[in-house]
Amino acid sequence: MLRYRPAALVCLAVSAGIAVGLYFDFWVPIVLMSLAWSLTMLIRPARRFRIILITATFFFGAASLYGTVYQNFLVSSGIDTEKVYFFTGVITEARATENGNRATVDILESEDGLDGKTLYIYTNELPEAGDGVYVEATLKEASLSSKGNGVDYNAFGSICKSDKIQIKGFKYELLAMRKHISDAIYNNFGEESAGFYNAIITGDRSGIDDNLNGSFSRSGLSHILAISGQHFSILVYSIYSILMLTVQRKKLSSGICIVLAVFYTLLVGATPPILRACIMCCAVFAANIAGIYFDSISVLCAALAGILLFSPYAAASVGLQLSFLATLGILTLSEITRRRRRGFLRSKLFTLIVTPTLITFAANLFCLPVLLCSFDYVSIIAPLSNLAVNILIGPSLAVSVLSLPIFAFYPNLSELVTVNDFIFKAIKSISDFAASLSFATFSASLPYIKLIIVPAAAAIVCALSLKRKYILKAASLCLLVIFLIVGSCVLGYNNALKANSFIYVNDSGDSSFVFYNNGSYTVLVDGHGTEKCSGVILDRCVTHLDAYIMTDCTRSAEERFYQTNCYISVDAVYIPKRYAGGSFETRIAKTGCDVLYYDKSLSEFGLVLKESNGHYSLRVVNNDISLCLLGGNKTGFSTPCNGLIVTKKCIERELAKPLVPTNYDSLYIHKTEDTYFTETLKKKADTVTEYKNSIELRFGKDGLWEVKG
Repeated sequence: MLRYRPAALVCLAVSAGIAVGLYFDFWVPIVLMSLAWSLTMLIRPARRFRIILITATFFFGAASLYGTVYQNFLVSSGIDTEKVYFFTGVITEARATENGNRATVDILESEDGLDGKTLYIYTNELPEAGDGVYVEATLKEASLSSKGNGVDYNAFGSICKSDKIQIKGFKYELLAMRKHISDAIYNNFGEESAGFYNAIITGDRSGIDDNLNGSFSRSGLSHILAISGQHFSILVYSIYSILMLTVQRKKLSSGICIVLAVFYTLLVGATPPILRACIMCCAVFAANIAGIYFDSISVLCAALAGILLFSPYAAASVGLQLSFLATLGILTLSEITRRRRRGFLRSKLFTLIVTPTLITFAANLFCLPVLLCSFDYVSIIAPLSNLAVNILIGPSLAVSVLSLPIFAFYPNLSELVTVNDFIFKAIKSISDFAASLSFATFSASLPYIKLIIVPAAAAIVCALSLKRKYILKAASLCLLVIFLIVGSCVLGYNNALKANSFIYVNDSGDSSFVFYNNGSYTVLVDGHGTEKCSGVILDRCVTHLDAYIMTDCTRSAEERFYQTNCYISVDAVYIPKRYAGGSFETRIAKTGCDVLYYDKSLSEFGLVLKESNGHYSLRVVNNDISLCLLGGNKTGFSTPCNGLIVTKKCIERELAKPLVPTNYDSLYIHKTEDTYFTETLKKKADTVTEYKNSIELRFGKDGLWEVKG
């Protein structure tokens, strides 16, 4: 198909050139352009197609040079990390992140040459979007990130001091209007649904709690919480339909929609995905006014190239990448089905049921390479959950937007509140059900899973470049390969559940946890710390926990649980009995997990956990093999065991000798410079293995053995 779209090919060459120029040294674009130029000379296509390829190669080289110059210019005009900057600006977005409360500030006035720049700043208290601020802050350079953190943001900052000030101007008025809309939503919508509707209408996700965010992440519905092309299209084309029914003038209705599309883009923040949707919507209506042919794929590629020319760092935006690929998948499959005019493809059943299903799968398929490279996990249930929720997105947007002017005259109208809450609960129920499935996600970090990228990329190339009569066959073949690989992933997941593994992690950040899987139960015992623990588990294809056992209930422990629950479904949470009936229990219960208690010891799932004066030790019995983990002072088991893990904390506290088991075969001991205590323990073991940060053991028929690497 690209061979019939020279404009699309040239625009893609520009986009690829800018990305290559940003991420690589100058010689890489030169080599790539030389290879492409040689290729155009070697092949023997039609003369017209060769001219197109040569033109695309030229634009690729020019765009690479542009990206390189842009990157070098920013580096040369860098930020002084030791200097305190003073500036006034307006907060365009504020949200809580893993690193703290983050605000996005557009700088209006600065004596240090920062005028017009945008940056992230981290604050102790979460500000509100639309606030004018006078800031004293230390800054550091933004770094390119494959996950899109700091997309086209020139610096990151830590606030020394900030004061609210009054700012006037068009941008401030837009943000103030968005703030008024948010206030109207929170004042009139249901308490639980207000954050959801505020996110899909204004783009402000600060009201989304961890539970809802985790559920939507596991079910593959996170894009619903952010304003995307889907939301944009529903709103704009709904207005266009209303205008055509009332005004009944095509050109006038199209012109009004162009103005409204641009205004809505500025209102919610012109992020790269929204800009992409705005450009395509405006192109459609402009084509209506001019009465000319509209080629969706060419305009999509032109929109991507235009955004990157204006803001090259947007190439790192995962949101833009997913938006572009999802739209490309939808347009490609829509064109394929539209050109098939025989057989069942002409039936109404195909139009109403099969086509939306195929389009949903196409959007997820085209996004698969980016998801695998950018996230720790992939939602395998996403196509089905999206298909179930898509029929509710239109009504949810329509009802919520129409509710705003009605609430202005009839505040808290109970009938409208009930309708809004019902639609939200229906969407949330679908998300919760999909997220609760044990196979909802699988790890994206396993090497063989990334092989999905190859057939997915092949499907994209085939859909864009092959002749029309071969497209459906090639796409079917690629889909078959992908389903076979996904099937092997699910099989690997089932095998991982039977691995009989025991993983202990205690990293340099003093974060520790134990993961135990005996083939029947999967259990996580969370020790302490602030680092993530889901990555290690996802690497083993485990996406479901029968129990999550907490040894303390601090704020950091709660955040670790929420982060884990985003990717991994949890049946039950065990907390110390002293926290029963408190706010901590209430917050955990809101996630939908059963909350259970234990006092000084816990004996479940083939393990025994003991606590004494805030220190814990763990004993596991599996396949007639007994394994002990000594975690602190004055805790332990006096009976013999086959293996003993001695932690760093245990060594530092010099565990009392009477508490050390007197008979064991294997000793796994943390590397330490304190040799007095370690040498004493080594004398009692047949085999000694030293570990640094973590250790993984397997309970096999031949005994207890360590997993290397």
